[in-house]
Amino acid sequence: MTMISPKVAILSSMIEDCKGFSKIFKNINILIDSFDDADSFLISHIQRQYDLVLVRAQDVDYEGQSLFDRPELKKVQRAFIVASNSDLKSVAKIESLGSIFTELDLLVQVRGVLDQYNRKTSLIRQVNQLETFHDKYRHKQEALVASLESERTKTLYGKDFFEVCDIINFNKDESDFKSLIANVFEPQEFVTSVTVFDLNSNTNKLCAVKYDGMKNINVPDIWLGHIKLRGVNENGMNMVKNIVSSLVHNPVVTLAMSANGVDITTVVALEVDRDYLFNFNWQVVESLLSGVYAQIVNANTHSAAVASAQGPFELLGQISQTTHGRNLIAVDTSEISDLLELRSDFDFDWETFWRDMKINLSQITNLSNIYNISFESIVLDVENDFFEESFAAAKDLCKNIRLAKYFSGKDKSLILSMSLNVFEVPYSQYSMVTTARKLKAKRSFQESTI
Repeated sequence: MTMISPKVAILSSMIEDCKGFSKIFKNINILIDSFDDADSFLISHIQRQYDLVLVRAQDVDYEGQSLFDRPELKKVQRAFIVASNSDLKSVAKIESLGSIFTELDLLVQVRGVLDQYNRKTSLIRQVNQLETFHDKYRHKQEALVASLESERTKTLYGKDFFEVCDIINFNKDESDFKSLIANVFEPQEFVTSVTVFDLNSNTNKLCAVKYDGMKNINVPDIWLGHIKLRGVNENGMNMVKNIVSSLVHNPVVTLAMSANGVDITTVVALEVDRDYLFNFNWQVVESLLSGVYAQIVNANTHSAAVASAQGPFELLGQISQTTHGRNLIAVDTSEISDLLELRSDFDFDWETFWRDMKINLSQITNLSNIYNISFESIVLDVENDFFEESFAAAKDLCKNIRLAKYFSGKDKSLILSMSLNVFEVPYSQYSMVTTARKLKAKRSFQESTI
């Protein structure tokens, strides 16, 4: 082992010790400073900063405490000069490189102490180098740890992610979006609750849609303000997250659905386990779901446009088979035919009007529940549980329909005040027949006054 020459001092009140050790260290080419009292040693140490100190055991105590309890000496390596077992016991509890017995071969013992010093110094140097290396490459280590943690996280949550994607793909031909959402998220343990909101462009509200599932929760409708929106904006998305979050315990993820890639018309709010909030690729899930959503909406719109009309006989047959739990909503379109009788210079695009009405009314009830009784009325067959919402939606929808776009003619001032009236019809064949007769009587009266 290569000898490292330290700065050495000896502190002993025995002059013989100072002379003897000075001679030994000189023989191994190390010069030492000798002191016979602690005060002079401490003054010199402040200037020289000794690496190794040999202290006679009897001189260790200084001002009532161990000399090496002083802050400036705590890191200094030391060895003790002892003459008896009692000396050895007095310094036994003080950390040191060892003890040198005055009655034994001093040179051998000094070499042993220096070997200990070199080993310890070398070890300290290695530790310092490792600490320096660690500090230098700490950022690389942290990046590596983060990368490993990221891979572990991907593996942990990847299974659930691919399962969700597989279920979406498996249900891509589903014709009902609510059923799709139930199929995807009801089986997932990390999803606690599910809420689907549809935008009602007439009321400017996001309405929570009920579906048959254990995780579906009741959430009030969310009004988006006075300004009519074609789609839900960022403020609306934040409102959904805030309102649902106030009703549940876990974090909420919102997924935006668009049928045209621009306007958000449905929002899915999921209450999820906290770990899945940032460790799950929700952006991909949103994209996949929105693609299927667009497919469903566009397919339903096409179906509404080409669906065959159901007339009065089908409605009367349906009424005869149903005993309770349903209600009828009628849309009075007689003002259109009234104007056409008054103004022969007007034409009305009945085909486009009927197609648009089917598309709009299919937002309230299924196409199979929409009946074209005559060119003077359209009837919706709805469940009692949803009658109030359906009736209000039908009134709002009809109030906002611009009939002028279906008319052709020069003077459209009469058309501007026209509207479609909506009213309730009791669920019976008698009520349906009497309603039809009232409309007919109304027309007969108008014809007699022309």
